[in-house]
Formats: sequence, structure tokens, C-alpha cells
Amino acid sequence: CGSRGGYYELINVDKDVRMQLNKLISPVCSTSWGQAVMDAIVNPPEEGKPSYKLYEQERTDVLNQLREKASL
Repeated sequence: CGSRGGYYELINVDKDVRMQLNKLISPVCSTSWGQAVMDAIVNPPEEGKPSYKLYEQERTDVLNQLREKASL
């Protein structure tokens, strides 16, 4: 069924509001696997890392496919 992960960021929000939102979100937190997937999404490999070349190639391929589909 795939991986489930989530990300939210609160900026300039009152401390009490943040605490309430954290209480609401905690019961529906994703699994450790989902959190690891989200980490990989928001922190892609940096240039010079072993997986960077493969990451860039896959990213380029996906973006080219999307560009092609958008022009249809």
C-alpha cells in the first residue's frame, strides 16, 4: 500500500496553539519507515555523496517525463 509520511511546519504561531496541534497530530504520526522516507524527500543527497549521481539522474528523468506529459 506504499509509504505514509507527513510534514508540517509552524511559523509565528502561538505556543499554546502549537501544543494543541501537536496533541492532535501525535496519534496519527506515521511509522518510522514513513518518517525515514520523508527525511529522504526533504534532505536529498548532496553533491559529492555516493548516491548523488544516481539521485540526480533519477530526478532528471522524472522531471523530463513530467515536462513531456505536460506538453501533450
